[in-house]
Amino acid sequence: MNSIKNTNKFVLVLFLNQLILSLFWGLVMDFLNVPLVLNLILSQVFVFGIPATLYFIYTKESPKKVLRLNPISFVNILLIIGISIFIQPIMTLLSAITSIFFTNNVSELLTETDNIPLWLMLIGTALTPAIFEELFFRGIVFYGYKTTSLIKASLMTGLLFGLMHMDLQQFLYAFAMGTVFCFLVYKTKSIFASVISHFTINASQIALYSLLTSSLTTSEIDMSLNPTFMDVMASIFSSILLVVASLPFLALLIWAFLKVNKNTKIDTDEIYYNLPKNMQEPIATKSLAFAVGIFFLQVIIIPVIVIFIYIILYGF
Repeated sequence: MNSIKNTNKFVLVLFLNQLILSLFWGLVMDFLNVPLVLNLILSQVFVFGIPATLYFIYTKESPKKVLRLNPISFVNILLIIGISIFIQPIMTLLSAITSIFFTNNVSELLTETDNIPLWLMLIGTALTPAIFEELFFRGIVFYGYKTTSLIKASLMTGLLFGLMHMDLQQFLYAFAMGTVFCFLVYKTKSIFASVISHFTINASQIALYSLLTSSLTTSEIDMSLNPTFMDVMASIFSSILLVVASLPFLALLIWAFLKVNKNTKIDTDEIYYNLPKNMQEPIATKSLAFAVGIFFLQVIIIPVIVIFIYIILYGF
C-alpha cells in the first residue's frame, strides 16, 4: 500500500503549484484587468483543479469513489447547516486570538468588494471554494489517508487545509474547520456534507460582513481593519460569550447528527480508516515535509527577505 505516500505527492504538487502561481498571478490578473470575482474563481480552478485532474489521470481512480459522490439526506443537510452556523462562534474566537499576532487579510479582501453584488461575491468566495477545496482536501487527501486511523487522517487533512491558506492568521480556524469537515464526510460517506458546511460558513460570514458594513462609514470600516489591542481583546471576550451561548445548541445538533448517522454501513472489503495499528501507513513522508517547507518559505522566509531588502534600500 502506498496510498498516503502517493497522496502526499499530490499535496506537494498543489503547494508547488500555489507557490509558482503566487509569483506572477497578481501581476497577470492586474495586466489583464480581470474582475475580482473572476480572479477568485480562476485561482481556484488553477490551484486545485489542475492538481486534482492530474491525480485522476495518474492514479486512474474512480472520481465517484475518491470524491464520495454519494447522495445525502435532507435531514442531514438541515443538521449540517445548523452545525455550520452554531460552530462559527468557535471559529470567530480562534480568528480573534490569532488576530492578536497577525493581520486579518480576509477582512482587507472583503473591503475591496463593496461595489460587487452580494450574490456574485457568494459565487466567488463561498460556492467556488466550497467545491474546489473540498474536492481536493475532503476528497483526494482524506480518501488517500484511509490507510491510517480516522483521527490521524482528519487532523492531517485539517492541518494541510490550514497550511494551504498560506496565512498565519487564518491557519488556526482553517485547521479546525478542515478537521470538522472530515468528520462530516466520514459519518455521511458523502463529499456533499463538507461542501454544504464549507459553503454555509463562508456565505454566512460574507452576508454578515456585508450587513454590518452597510451601516458603517468609510472611516469606521478603516478603523475596524486596524484594531487596537483593546479592540482585539474586546472581540475575544465577546466571542467567548457567543461560544458559551451557542454551545448547547451546537451540542444538540451534533447529537442529532450522530443519531441520524449511527448506522453508517462500511463495505467489508473497503479499507476505511479501519486497519489494525501495525498495518497503518505512516503519514510523514519526504513529499509532505517539502510541502510544509513551502508553507514556511512562502509565509515566513520570503516576506522576511522582502522586508530585509526594503530596509537595505530605503531604511526604516
